[in-house]
Amino acid sequence: MLKVLLIEDDFMIAQSIQQLFELENINVHWVNNGIEGLQYLAENHLDLVLLDIGLPSMNGFEILNKIRTKSQVAVIVISARDQVEDRLNILKHGGDDYLTKPFDFDELIARIYAVLRRTRIINTGGMDILQYNGLKLDLTEHKAFYNDQLIDLSKKEWILMECFLNTPLKIFSKYELEEKIYLHDGDVNSNIIEVYIHKLRQKLNKDFIRTIRGFGYRLE
Repeated sequence: MLKVLLIEDDFMIAQSIQQLFELENINVHWVNNGIEGLQYLAENHLDLVLLDIGLPSMNGFEILNKIRTKSQVAVIVISARDQVEDRLNILKHGGDDYLTKPFDFDELIARIYAVLRRTRIINTGGMDILQYNGLKLDLTEHKAFYNDQLIDLSKKEWILMECFLNTPLKIFSKYELEEKIYLHDGDVNSNIIEVYIHKLRQKLNKDFIRTIRGFGYRLE
């Protein structure tokens, strides 16, 4: 059974989501503030967090940042705001998807399962596999597959793709990606990210990694 944490201060919305999840056989724990939500997340294994961005006292962006410092759990953000800048900020801060209020409950369920298919690590036969849109990284055997075909990734390409697949749809700045490579490899020059993004696009698909102008890169 899926375990979901709902962080939502609107009682009526929270009650409706809880009733929906019961029908879908989804285990849900509801809290109405970020402090309780972060505490529950720290003490429990969860499949997904459903987070209202417009919470009082501690706003959703602050909560999302705190979640991402300690966990790679899938996070879907719900928001009453529907500006492009808001959606980009949600993804930039590590959200895996977003829904604008009011939303259709069938769409919510569909997005939950879509996010989990994209983001979760699949444990099969003792192997840890990260996967997203046809790309699989076997963390045990250190092998990469794209559309079930074995592909060769250099050390730096592997570092970047593992970073992307750990948080699909997050927008990574050039600086963040440079830091990842520096921590694992120590060899960073001014255009290293552009070079290896270009190489990855050649090996995967030119649209697999998207450039978000002024922000950075994310998976498509």
